[in-house]
Amino acid sequence: MSSKKGKREVHGSIRARTEELKRRVEEAPRGGLIPSDWLSLIEDHLYISKRRRGEPLPLFMLQLNMLEHLLIHEDAVSKYKQELKSLSKKGGDDSPATEEDQMATAVVERELFIHRALRQALRDVADGIAWRALDYDRAMLHVIADRPGSAHVEGGGLEAELWEFAYAIQAGEGLSILNDLTNFLKLGDVSVVREDGSVEFVEVKAGGTKSGRIARQKKAMETTVTFLGEGEKEHESGKLTILELDVHPKSFVSHVHKIIERATKHGAAGERIGDHLVVTCVDYLSEAKLTEEKVKQVLGETEVLIRSWEEAGDLVFPYCSPEKYSQVRWYAPFSIYPFCDLCRAKLMIGAVNIVAHVNFSAVFRYIESRGWKVVDHVQDVDLEGTPESELRKLAFATASKGQLTSSLTPLEMGRLGYEFLRPKTLVDNLEALLEEGPPPSEHILPSMTHERELWD
Repeated sequence: MSSKKGKREVHGSIRARTEELKRRVEEAPRGGLIPSDWLSLIEDHLYISKRRRGEPLPLFMLQLNMLEHLLIHEDAVSKYKQELKSLSKKGGDDSPATEEDQMATAVVERELFIHRALRQALRDVADGIAWRALDYDRAMLHVIADRPGSAHVEGGGLEAELWEFAYAIQAGEGLSILNDLTNFLKLGDVSVVREDGSVEFVEVKAGGTKSGRIARQKKAMETTVTFLGEGEKEHESGKLTILELDVHPKSFVSHVHKIIERATKHGAAGERIGDHLVVTCVDYLSEAKLTEEKVKQVLGETEVLIRSWEEAGDLVFPYCSPEKYSQVRWYAPFSIYPFCDLCRAKLMIGAVNIVAHVNFSAVFRYIESRGWKVVDHVQDVDLEGTPESELRKLAFATASKGQLTSSLTPLEMGRLGYEFLRPKTLVDNLEALLEEGPPPSEHILPSMTHERELWD
């Protein structure tokens, strides 16, 4: 049935919820879901998570909404991966793919990319909730994240976890975080942050869990909680100590924000920052008509500068913003960068791409100008062939002064490229370590007490 009123055409229909309707939904033409359609939702999540920080009920409701979307995207990723696998086998190894199959593959690959990007963005927002709730305590967050955990929401125990998640709100215990939403919270299933700053990590057990597994999880929980409380534990290669440093960190984030805004207007932008950093940015959702030639033209000057560094023998490393997610537990989430919500949302879904070229030779020269002796080991480090768990044990360089020799690890140096940390802050950390005197143990996990000054 239909009717017309003025220029608006109105239709009405009655449909039963049947298997036929389910089939029609699953077989509906794809292509309506594009990043710009979801950008507003991600932007709203960011706004609420920041605007309502520390407010248990609004953040509880936000997480429930995010969980619903996350489950949708995880299910879509699983189905599209299967569909892509089926398409790759179609026709056999020797038969070339038909034009129809090629088009179908392109559509599936596109949808797979989009759902992965949106899943990634939702987790980034949840990570921001966790970082703010734990007062940007990087050392604590690293300890909690450095544990085995699933990359997906586990459906088996989800109902029990949701009851525990809701209990903290109902009982007025504090801010409750569903750990499975995050990349960082890998201790327990629910984290409860109380008004006095204390934190409880709750492991929820559904019926049928084997007692041996419970015992192992309990021991791991006790070990980690004790370490976080006391700041020391026996490590596989000696004692590990969390050492708080009274350092006020500085970064070039405000400079990078301006570069992103120019890229939003013109499609691409680039700029040299200091003596060690070149940042280039491309906005794929810019209103400017973006072509490969235009990108090359806009970024031409920065490419010449990077090439001049390399020709002079300097060691230059590129850090590409999407690649931060491959080491997601070691760097701050985009959701807490002091950018506008739209800029952060675009970064999180990959609509904005930043490449930061860091001139390590220039950084080492600056450290030496501050009275430190630097021994460069960059050529000995195989970043691509080294597992993430081993990167923190390697050294790009060692810096020595007085009785202190400290390693500059790839993960630590990566903050210059992913978080745009100023080299001065690296030196300030070294000076603070030197002032502490002899190290309290073989291994130090430094934590800047003023880390929050970097973020939103």
